[in-house]
Amino acid sequence: MEDFSPRFPAAGERDPRFGKVQKRKREHDCTTASSESGKPTDCTTGSIRNGDLVDNLEKQFGYFSTSGQGVWGELSKQVASKLSERVYAIAAFKGDKMICSCSGIIIHWKPRLITLLTSASLVRSFHDESKISEDLTIRVWNEYYQYADAWLEQYDLHHNIALVNFQAPGCASPASLQHKEQLESGSKVVAVGCLFNSRKLMATSGIVMDKLSRSDGEEFIVSTCKVSKAGTGGPLVDFNGFFHGMNFYDVEQTIFLPRNIILKCIERFGIFRAENKQGGHCAGGIITRSTNNGVNGSPDSCLYPQACVDRIHENLRSRSYPLPTKFCGGMVLVNGFEEKFPNMDGTCGDGLNQLSKEVASNLSRSVVSLASFSGKRRLFACTGIVIEYNLCTSVLTSASLVRSSEDENRIDDNLRIEVRLPNKQYVIGKLQHCSLHYNIALVNIVASPYLHAASLNHQVQFESGSEVVAVGRIFAVGKLTAISGTLTDKRSKFDCTELRTSTCKIRKGGIGGPLVDLDGHFIGMNFYDEEETPFIPRNLILECLRRFETERSIAADMCNLNRWPVPKPYWVYPAASDWDMDMNVKVDMRAATLTLL
Repeated sequence: MEDFSPRFPAAGERDPRFGKVQKRKREHDCTTASSESGKPTDCTTGSIRNGDLVDNLEKQFGYFSTSGQGVWGELSKQVASKLSERVYAIAAFKGDKMICSCSGIIIHWKPRLITLLTSASLVRSFHDESKISEDLTIRVWNEYYQYADAWLEQYDLHHNIALVNFQAPGCASPASLQHKEQLESGSKVVAVGCLFNSRKLMATSGIVMDKLSRSDGEEFIVSTCKVSKAGTGGPLVDFNGFFHGMNFYDVEQTIFLPRNIILKCIERFGIFRAENKQGGHCAGGIITRSTNNGVNGSPDSCLYPQACVDRIHENLRSRSYPLPTKFCGGMVLVNGFEEKFPNMDGTCGDGLNQLSKEVASNLSRSVVSLASFSGKRRLFACTGIVIEYNLCTSVLTSASLVRSSEDENRIDDNLRIEVRLPNKQYVIGKLQHCSLHYNIALVNIVASPYLHAASLNHQVQFESGSEVVAVGRIFAVGKLTAISGTLTDKRSKFDCTELRTSTCKIRKGGIGGPLVDLDGHFIGMNFYDEEETPFIPRNLILECLRRFETERSIAADMCNLNRWPVPKPYWVYPAASDWDMDMNVKVDMRAATLTLL
């Protein structure tokens, strides 16, 4: 049986990372190398690994998560969602040239800092495979994050393991390596990876095969999952989402380093202990090193490099958010537009699970996100629902989208409205009608086959205690978020006396989003309040729409307009009780921040 030891061979030997005979070329020859298609390839495109035979680092394997096909149709929504949040694409650059690209998964989180497990191939020196390259720039991202600068924290060249750290506001849910689930020969598994340039998450399924023995007593395992080079370092999980190993690319078969060996390596790193080892050391032949680049993890230190701070400041200004005094000590942004709806325990809500597959599918095609811009600066973001109005495709949403920042009793006609569709494409919207008194707006958009117009005309009646679901779509990432609850008799504290309330706890990004029953019938449009969620009921919306047919906005005494307060964003230090430093993270989502990096 062939030896799949994770050593890294000299020229002409089989390399378990790439599964083919590697011919060394000088780095400056890479622009003349030919790809499998026979076309010249430039290393700035990210399609080569520093002189190895050219191989497309963006090559797909299995199915993309957005397709809903293949293994994604077999995984539960919860498992698929967790994988999309935890699996990252990681790339190493020398200057502007991509040297290597692979995948990784979150294994550790603490406020401001995320640790990814990946392959040491990311940083291994091309000239001396017993060493790492010191002059590389590491970047990471997944479906939710923009580019983030990262650094190598620990590595083990013997087992081809690397831990990569990067700083990110908010919270993350790591994969647990310390569960009790076991794999056996024939077990069904899923190999997951992420493409760097496109951020597309992909996966393929297979089964576990027999173990391969090694001379030193340790073992690799083979699965029938076929991954591309982009899947190197990516996780192997079961259909319940439990982590079981890290994949390595090979032409003939996919081997993975099992979880028990990974755990032993990470225990040597001390990553799960408070007293993390610092500096290089060698223990039992395992080469490890911490490269924290002088970053101090104390609560009073600023963890962000200046370039990262400048980028975050620019991002905040572009979203009309205030700047924090400093990015340290776990400061988080409250009342941003990017927060998902939370459950009572602080986890992210998924109220769509309460609905049938057909109802959830229709809602996913009906609910869009909107944002208003003054130049390049975003002023407001919210949710809307697609309806047919006067034979046009329109979005029903909140008039807060177009209110003047200087005078909330006036519409700003100079704003640009962008609408993010369910397929994540953007279209320009045009304000059709608006009622500042009832905080309702209609935005016209071009028709799209991706959209499903919701019906507001039904005869279903609703009473206190009825089960309902509030739905929103986050403009920054295009993701749906939903939370379930019940209708209540409680009066809203807003001026509008016709409003009703529900126990659904939404966030600011859900303003203008629909409240529906479990059959998908439209009940009303949500507004945001910290204590309860008020909504304007369907009958009042229909009355406004009828009046829109004869006048642009509902006539009202300007002195008696209803007020529709929207809380301002601000930065806070969350209380110590809000953070759980264990692997199972529970965080007060009111303190969860937006995606900045």
